[in-house]
Amino acid sequence: EVNNTRYQFNDKTYVMNIVQDITERKKKQKALIEAQEKIRESEQLYREIFNNSHDGICLLEVKENSRFRLLAVNAQYEKERGITSEQCVGNTMEDNVGTEVAAFVNAQYQRYIDAGTITEEIIEVDMPMGVRNYHSKFIPIRDNTGKIYRIMRVTHDITDELNNKREIERSKNLLNNAEVIASIGHFYRDFLNDKLYCSRGVYEIFGMPFDENVLENLDVFKFVHPEDMQRINDRLSYAFETKTKFSEEHRIINQNGVEKVIHTVCNFMIDSQNNELLFGNIRDVSDVYALKNQVIIGEEKIRILVENMPMGILISSGRTPIYINQTMLELMGVSSLAEFLKINPLDLVHPDDRNSIKKLLEKLFAEKSEATATYQLTLRSLERNGKVGIFDVRFVSCWMDNSRYLQITVIDITDEIEKEKFLSQLASDSLYISQKNSTILSIKHELDEILKVKCLRCDNGPDFRNILKILDLYSNADCDWGLFNKQFENLHPEFIQYLNIICPSLTTYDIKHCACIRLDLDTKEIAIFFNVEPASIQKSRVRLKKKLCLPQNVDLREFIMCL
Repeated sequence: EVNNTRYQFNDKTYVMNIVQDITERKKKQKALIEAQEKIRESEQLYREIFNNSHDGICLLEVKENSRFRLLAVNAQYEKERGITSEQCVGNTMEDNVGTEVAAFVNAQYQRYIDAGTITEEIIEVDMPMGVRNYHSKFIPIRDNTGKIYRIMRVTHDITDELNNKREIERSKNLLNNAEVIASIGHFYRDFLNDKLYCSRGVYEIFGMPFDENVLENLDVFKFVHPEDMQRINDRLSYAFETKTKFSEEHRIINQNGVEKVIHTVCNFMIDSQNNELLFGNIRDVSDVYALKNQVIIGEEKIRILVENMPMGILISSGRTPIYINQTMLELMGVSSLAEFLKINPLDLVHPDDRNSIKKLLEKLFAEKSEATATYQLTLRSLERNGKVGIFDVRFVSCWMDNSRYLQITVIDITDEIEKEKFLSQLASDSLYISQKNSTILSIKHELDEILKVKCLRCDNGPDFRNILKILDLYSNADCDWGLFNKQFENLHPEFIQYLNIICPSLTTYDIKHCACIRLDLDTKEIAIFFNVEPASIQKSRVRLKKKLCLPQNVDLREFIMCL
């Protein structure tokens, strides 16, 4: 900032220039304006979220003597309660619901404040449209001193969800009862008369017609699957000799040739006439058995997936590890959970990162709230195989069955970080080449002008032309390609090889052009790289598209970026 001041002294005019460096002041003003703009954007975003939320939200001010005043409500809260903000905002509870109800509500809110943390409840409310169920979350808001001066209530109407859940459970019960009736049969055997009496359900399971007027001695053993016959005979003989309960699942092939799985339960007893009887029932569990197998197979698939997924997983109850997958074992350099328990995992963390993870673990173990908490850290490991590994570590702390569980997920991001470094180096090389070629073009242009205007009639013309040849040689694209080809191969190791497989007739120039596109350089940047005009790059792109046999509607850049 320059201020000029003119003044007279001894009949002479003088000018005094006052120069002041206001760079920092301008920066602070700009930063202040940007901060104010961000605050305005944040406030606007807050208002939009508040007003457009699908949950009902109200904000209350904490007054003295366990009293509360309503500060704001959103549109959803107005809709749920059948009120408008003009009717309730600014009023105390006594003004909105009356003295008797207000005493109960104020006591409830005071209980949430005394808890000092987020509280969740399911509340049944008698509304104008009928009884509704709401999931309510009460969030205390503290001032700079830590005192709770406001409380936010967020409500979500779950009436329809609860009704649907009850209807589904009722339907399931009806379906289960129907399945039991259709797939169970009773029987008893009279050893004295050597007769086996079976109910309708038994005949249905074995696929035979039933006549209630006829008592048939049904030979159920002929339906037992041959592979299960010996086991069933042995178990039944043992139960008969010891007079113990027989309970087995086994396969049968019914009258229609359909294979089923049945569960047979029977007991031996003596009747009043001292006759030995066998009472029991059979139940068709084919669907249950198939479902159980699917569950077992599904659990096995999940176990295999978790065991071999590319991220390490560790679950602990309190401070005691209870599960660790194969990937985590490999990251830790151990072969089993027992070996893992013998080491201190912190010893594997880079010394500069140990303090941060120690503080986080202490915070997690000291946490008393039952709310789920998630934290994320980027940690370095000790040097292994000549390099330091970089890992993304996520901590999830939650409560289940009145116990705290901690899940730690570890993802190796070393290769990603390396790729970012390669990409950064490529960008730096591209910028250098672009600036270098741009400078050479400017120098050549100036020399051409000098050669045309001043040197055509002098002996220095050939010298200038030699200089131009040197500049052409220095701006050769082959030299530039060799500068960052190694970084490109590290970043996209199979790109050029795959490109040659797709189209073996591509020239070196074509491959360089494709590589530049893969690096997301624009037409102007590619033109500077090749030391040509942008129009030449456009023509080369048309020829390249024909060589690759791409349809008219396929964009060349999109095609190359997908390779």
